Amino acid sequence: MMTLYARLSERGASGAESGMLRVGAIASAQVSFLPDALAHFRIDRPGWRIRVVPGVSLGLLIQVDSGELDLTVTIKPPFALPSELEWHTLVTEPFVLLVPKALARGKGKARGWREWLRNEPFIRYDRTSFGGRLVDRFLRRARLNVQDVVELDELQGIVQLVARGIGVALTPDSAGLDKWPAGVTAIDLGDATFYREIGLVQRPRHSRQAVAGALADCIGAAANGERA
Repeated sequence: MMTLYARLSERGASGAESGMLRVGAIASAQVSFLPDALAHFRIDRPGWRIRVVPGVSLGLLIQVDSGELDLTVTIKPPFALPSELEWHTLVTEPFVLLVPKALARGKGKARGWREWLRNEPFIRYDRTSFGGRLVDRFLRRARLNVQDVVELDELQGIVQLVARGIGVALTPDSAGLDKWPAGVTAIDLGDATFYREIGLVQRPRHSRQAVAGALADCIGAAANGERA
């Protein structure tokens, strides 16, 4: 009976012209395609307010699953989602090796990525995050032991540490990073390239507000450089 009541409430609210939507988003999405998506959504539905909730991927997934968030933009998890949640891929980002430009000049760009990782201090993408787990898996498969000096989750912070000559790092070539600072050189991993998937997670259509689906469409269009 409670489930039926909730569904009837959602149907009754589907035509509402105002309300609140709660959207989770990782940091890189907030500074890339999400602003365009929210702007387009607001043009069509000016009565709706949106609360953007920052966080790491695992925490945001939990909040969608519990109903605290209507949807979230997150990194694809390394495990199957609960059956109550839906995944839609938005963008796929290749990882690259970032090297301090001064160091690259001194030791030559011809130096292979394996040699850089073996011999230089390593700035690690937080291994408890979904993106960091991809880096950890890559290093294990490549059988590389690195010299960790700093570990953090914020991509902009990692890039700035490389620019300051602290060490090298494996990061996704993300739209949220705009372009590399003057002090950073990005080295392609070639055939060894691995990827980070950014996507949208939401509850099934029968258990979500129709307006949440409209916002999801705007996010998908913005991620693809289109207008919903």
